[in-house]
Amino acid sequence: MIFICSIASGYAQTADELLSKAKKLDRQGKYIDAIKIYKQVLSNYKQEYGEEAKELISIYNILGNVHSVSKLEKSQDAFNYYQQGLNLAEIHFGKESNEVAKFLVAISTPYRMMNQFGVAQDVQKQALAIFTKNKNYEGEADVLNALGNNELRKLEQGKGDFELAIGYYKKAIRIVEQYTPNEKWFLSNLNANIGVAFMEARLFAQAAGYMRHKFEFNKQQFGRHHPKVARAGIMLSFIYFNLEEYELALDVAQECLVAATTDYTSTEHPVDFVAVLDSNTFVIPTIVPGVLGNYIKIYWEQYLKTGDLELLKKSANVVAAVTKFVATTQQSFWGSPQQLKMRNRALYPCLEYGIVVYHELYKETGELEYIEKAFEIAEQNKAILLLSTLQAEKAAKYGGLPNDLAQKEKEMHQRIGKLEQAIRLARIKKEADTLVMRIKG
Repeated sequence: MIFICSIASGYAQTADELLSKAKKLDRQGKYIDAIKIYKQVLSNYKQEYGEEAKELISIYNILGNVHSVSKLEKSQDAFNYYQQGLNLAEIHFGKESNEVAKFLVAISTPYRMMNQFGVAQDVQKQALAIFTKNKNYEGEADVLNALGNNELRKLEQGKGDFELAIGYYKKAIRIVEQYTPNEKWFLSNLNANIGVAFMEARLFAQAAGYMRHKFEFNKQQFGRHHPKVARAGIMLSFIYFNLEEYELALDVAQECLVAATTDYTSTEHPVDFVAVLDSNTFVIPTIVPGVLGNYIKIYWEQYLKTGDLELLKKSANVVAAVTKFVATTQQSFWGSPQQLKMRNRALYPCLEYGIVVYHELYKETGELEYIEKAFEIAEQNKAILLLSTLQAEKAAKYGGLPNDLAQKEKEMHQRIGKLEQAIRLARIKKEADTLVMRIKG
């Protein structure tokens, strides 16, 4: 849960206006623009109050939050801002203060995202001891939530304790409901975290209700066009997909498409996803692969169950939108390695499905263009496919050595080679069929 210290009321009106503007951009999901203004406010405060002034604490906290896992996933930047805020909090409030404990909870997040679980847990326990001593129940709930998040992160890497994570979250919920029942946003996050824990355990029926609650809450809080609505929806659509509730999954995927844009409002499932991509502005580009990826998987699974070729073609249309997205946005990501990593992580399953979808279309229709498109995806995106495969295997075997890069690259080239061979055979067959037709004619 995010805490924000009060801003000094005596500062010039222009600073208040800047903060108001930045917070509005922050709420809209325009984090890069918000950061620029927050940094300007920080610079103004330093000039006005000095480098170690109490007034800087809140801005360091805000900048840490906006770089955190829930937004930009810039762990090192978040850590740096939180650390500076923590140092000032110790100077102005004392090491046993609630303000210091809050920063300890906050700083545990970048530790966790950098896989330093032991350090994260140590600072969380420090914070818990302070909150307990000061009888700060809201703070205790914050720490329990953070401890649960540690276990979730470890579960993603094949470790962690699923039941322990849920236990932390449920204990936090009991505290909030008893002492701070008006903290609806925090309660919503805690319930969503329980849903994610059930997802990690592949218990999708149990996860559905928790994630639906989070999705609806986010829509109520932020409106239809916001990245937090899209992110919650992506997970909910994935849950319905795994429950084979395909129509529900598609309906939520459609809401995600709306949430990921600034102006798209259609309630109908798109016929041409490439056109949607061309004619709309997306709030945060890294969300796009996750939104479109659910459509690809849903249409593909429906095709497998029904044999309906139109569903396969729908899946291919979404794949075409994804590959165009890669081509048109590639340059914009080079300046941000973390954003590029996030995009590639979301793109990997889309590209994997894309190869399979196009290959299946070729087998069903005999049209050469489809096998060529499969090859094109594999060839042009082999770096993404290779690195994402390695990251997934490293996460699955966390604590051991990752598989050899050269071996995985060899396997990738073998896969591309098979597609090249399939293209050559397809072209030979097409030329032979044409020759037969001419002879018959």
